[in-house]
Amino acid sequence: MFKAKTIVLLIIISILIPFNTDARECIKWSQLMQTHEINQPAKGKLILVQQFVNYTKRPEDEWLTSGITELISSMLKAQNDATILSGNTLNYLPKTSKPDFIITGMFQSQNNVLRIFTKVLNAGDQKLLYQFTTIAPYPQTRDLFTNLANTTQDICNKLKLNLNKDLLQKTQNTTDSVPAYEAYIKGLLALHKYDVNDAEVARIWFEQSISADHRFALAYQGLIDLYSFLGFYYKQQHKPFGTYYQKAEQLIQKMNKMTLNKENGSNNRFLLGHAAFTQALIDADAGKFNEASVALNKSVELVPEDAIAWYELSRVSDQLGNKQQSSEALQKAHEINTCLGEQK
Repeated sequence: MFKAKTIVLLIIISILIPFNTDARECIKWSQLMQTHEINQPAKGKLILVQQFVNYTKRPEDEWLTSGITELISSMLKAQNDATILSGNTLNYLPKTSKPDFIITGMFQSQNNVLRIFTKVLNAGDQKLLYQFTTIAPYPQTRDLFTNLANTTQDICNKLKLNLNKDLLQKTQNTTDSVPAYEAYIKGLLALHKYDVNDAEVARIWFEQSISADHRFALAYQGLIDLYSFLGFYYKQQHKPFGTYYQKAEQLIQKMNKMTLNKENGSNNRFLLGHAAFTQALIDADAGKFNEASVALNKSVELVPEDAIAWYELSRVSDQLGNKQQSSEALQKAHEINTCLGEQK
């Protein structure tokens, strides 16, 4: 069924949607792929976690500048009193954003010991509020994860955030392997460039991470996110894309089997959006425009970054005589992808 729907989808969008040039030139990919997280309703205080500085400047430790940030960010998310943002997302925060705290710091790696110095700043005046020191043998033990979890608890206590200790422990125990986590971070860095030229690099690192720890759920999730992005990218590029979504679905099944993380795909918005979009095009092709409109509205709700879905919603709305929605959807499509044709 999936394959049949994908074939129909490809035929329909090839016929209906005018397209002018390379999507890499038409879409600001790095910015676009951050919009969903940025646009999520903020909860409580806003905390920004910045990259850590490699004080000893050993090239082999450079991955930790992002690795420590990612660890602290993911552990801090084990609470519901604050919004945590980090990574490339910080480059695209609206000017109206008013963070409450900034977490940053530096690390030293010498004689097989890692020392991490974490600072919590008041975002308004950059005043130092708290400082924490984390020491762990490195790189062959899991103490990095355990000790940073303890630091995260200390941060939450100081900032009066109610930490879910069970969720923190789950995050802390996602892998015992520092090499697996290092490979995962390197894959994440390649993926978050959102450039198809770096996709193979990301894939290699994620697969190396799985080889180091075949039960490491985040490494599987990295591959799932990679193939979801590639499917989405080539959809906007007006090229065959269904196989990438199929690979993402297969990896979810493999992750379910190999790890304790029972992700059944129900919260992968790209796969859900793809299913709704496919059904909408089948309905539209059969003249069922009301049903197509419902499915397309669901698709753009799940993946508001999808210019093709907005464009098709404009076409379907026009068929239903809803000129205002048609115009608004077309404008949204063009805001995302400047190369979509004007005519409907």
